[in-house]
Amino acid sequence: MSAHRTVLLPDGESELALRVLRCLSQEPGISVYALSRDRWSPIRFSRHLAGFESHSADGFDRERLARIKSAARKFKVDIILPVEIPSIKLLVDNRDEVERIAAIPPLSPSELFDVVSDKWRFAQFLEQEGIPHPKTIYIDRDELAEARLPELRFPILAKPRRASGGHGIRRFDRYHDALRWISEGRGISDIIFQEFVDGGLIDCNILSQRGEILAHTIQKALIPSGSPYKPPAGLEFVDNDHALAITAKLLRALEWSGVANFDLIYDQERGETRVLEMNPRYWRSLLGSLVAGVNFPALSCLASEGRTFGPPKYRHVRYVKPETSLGLLMGKFFGRASPISSLGETGLPFILRDPIPEVAIMLSRSTQTGSSP
Repeated sequence: MSAHRTVLLPDGESELALRVLRCLSQEPGISVYALSRDRWSPIRFSRHLAGFESHSADGFDRERLARIKSAARKFKVDIILPVEIPSIKLLVDNRDEVERIAAIPPLSPSELFDVVSDKWRFAQFLEQEGIPHPKTIYIDRDELAEARLPELRFPILAKPRRASGGHGIRRFDRYHDALRWISEGRGISDIIFQEFVDGGLIDCNILSQRGEILAHTIQKALIPSGSPYKPPAGLEFVDNDHALAITAKLLRALEWSGVANFDLIYDQERGETRVLEMNPRYWRSLLGSLVAGVNFPALSCLASEGRTFGPPKYRHVRYVKPETSLGLLMGKFFGRASPISSLGETGLPFILRDPIPEVAIMLSRSTQTGSSP
């Protein structure tokens, strides 16, 4: 960005907000302010933050909107950049009112977030648009699981309709195991059942405007998570024309505006890429995309002001989360094989340049652990 711009993050209490701030800090000419429901949010202690304000509005309603507008005026911001879905929906629903004060990035209508954030409604949309995805069913309260489960080929996964990050997913290899789990009194009103697909996981990260991709990165797992269905600890950025094509088709069908992260899988048996889930917000590996050369928050700021740019090229690099990378680099020092070769392939440089928020995060976690029964 050539001209100086001021940006407000209206949900500074989000753990993703700190990642967004660190991305924006890499761009000369941007000053970032944060508004947070948590007075002691870790982002408050970042050296990259130009200003901070806290508030006590719990909901995402008129009171919260008033707080955002007040902070935007106080800090004289040019752009309001929401991070989490509730803030995004709040700004979209009040776009005309908000844009009298500051610009906002490309954002989709609220009703689209309700569709893509619900795994059952999203699966129905994929079916309607003819986009490959694992066969999925939802068992209504008035339906018998014994009659519906045979529609699927085992193994299957039970997934919460609205969770993300792999939370709450269970695998069942046999029909009777799934039926027993349901009969034990498990509430299935918020659960979908989906055929398990054996294949390689792929993530496609995008910034889109009215269904057209402005920027993207594609990544695959390099180091798996220590827990099933959780995001990997290490990534490798790659090209994948099939993954990009199916993502582009879905974005056009949704006429999507904004950022999003897509979980896809290459079905080895069928020889096709399928869509698993969509996260309609910034993603946890956002700093990996930055290391690869694509600064999604900064590009969102450009798009918010109607400024055009060519699709950025990303590098085929590896990126490992900070909590994993230290052990790998120590192992490399002692002669053990490592998937990474330098500090630049990790999230550690971001922490070393801005350590105090990490201290706040650790203190917060230790306090929560110590207060639990």
